[in-house]
Amino acid sequence: MHPQLKEHTDDQRWMAHAVRLAERGRYTADPNPLVGCVLVKARQLVAEGFHLQAGGAHAERECLDRLPEGGAAGAVLYVTLEPCCHHGRTPPCVEAVLKARPDRVVIGQLDPNPLVAGKGRDQLVAAGIEVTVGVLEAEVAALNPGFNTRMRTGLPFVKLKMAGSLDGRSAMASGQSQWITSVEARQHVQCQRAGASVIVSGIRSVMEDRSRLTVRPESWASVEQDSDLMSYPEVKQPFEDGQRDVRQPVRCVLDARLQMPLDHPMLSQPGQTWLLFDDTCLDKHNHSDQQRIQTFESQFENVRTVPFKTNDQGRFDPAAVIKWLGQQGFNTVWVEAGATLLGSFVAAKCWDEFYLYLAPKFLGHEAQPLLQLGVANLQEAPQAQMKQVKSVGADVLCVLKPGKQ
Repeated sequence: MHPQLKEHTDDQRWMAHAVRLAERGRYTADPNPLVGCVLVKARQLVAEGFHLQAGGAHAERECLDRLPEGGAAGAVLYVTLEPCCHHGRTPPCVEAVLKARPDRVVIGQLDPNPLVAGKGRDQLVAAGIEVTVGVLEAEVAALNPGFNTRMRTGLPFVKLKMAGSLDGRSAMASGQSQWITSVEARQHVQCQRAGASVIVSGIRSVMEDRSRLTVRPESWASVEQDSDLMSYPEVKQPFEDGQRDVRQPVRCVLDARLQMPLDHPMLSQPGQTWLLFDDTCLDKHNHSDQQRIQTFESQFENVRTVPFKTNDQGRFDPAAVIKWLGQQGFNTVWVEAGATLLGSFVAAKCWDEFYLYLAPKFLGHEAQPLLQLGVANLQEAPQAQMKQVKSVGADVLCVLKPGKQ
């Protein structure tokens, strides 16, 4: 979520309003960025819009299409992200702005997409429209850490998640872990899932917990008033089936030996499941092993098997997985896995934020640890910095970012 907004000048005031509008696409706009747009004339709001979902109208067109011809004359247009100037699923937004011809355009952040990257601004300036760039730039950038990161580096923004006890344990020795944390903490996780492009997990925890890794907003009823747990746009409108219309992030399971049971509940859930496996780990002389690859895709419409090379121990390299996910166009990766896989991401420095949910419980020394790291001495211990600490129900959420080594 964006930092606390400051509203001092008129430009900051209206850009803050555009940021709040952009937030309404939090769980639906991916893989596109969140964008809000406001048109103001004589210090009065004339029109507004935000980007709801990929393939739909962008924020500028949502705003300007509500106006009569010439309605933008003498007005100021505030938009969080530079208007696009390339053809995608929709026409370039800069064309709509040029046609409307507001007197001035205020842009929160230039688009890091190389296809835009200042070109939209330049077209507006060339047409004689006054342009201001950088109003509430930090707040605007905070809307889209995944999009910004992928456009600049090719890599997605990676969030790790773990729930544990005060004594640093993630499960009992038997593997029992449901539920260490409170209902409110699990609802918070639901919202984090909903904001992700893809959810990554390992086959061991998926099998042990029978994890579905789905977004289930019907469980959000008690948290919808929390500003950090924003509901879907128009969420209070009833749908024909009585359920909320949700976007399910892709579920990506790291399953080197393709062990996913055919009766696992994840395979029948809405949305796509991708199984990354290494065919060198399968027995090429075993017909049933080879047939499993075809069985998943032929039996399950939304399941995709993806060959992916592992290391000599048959384990996935987190850096290679993250690079590949970026190449697939994923902006934000939510890693919800066990101590071994999460430990490998931390050890490989493949993370941007760590969401640690701590319950006020003690599980004892025989319980399983939060992370499997294999650190030999203090000098090797990965460092983290505290970014945020807040109460979530009876639990505490610590949001960490990588520290200086």
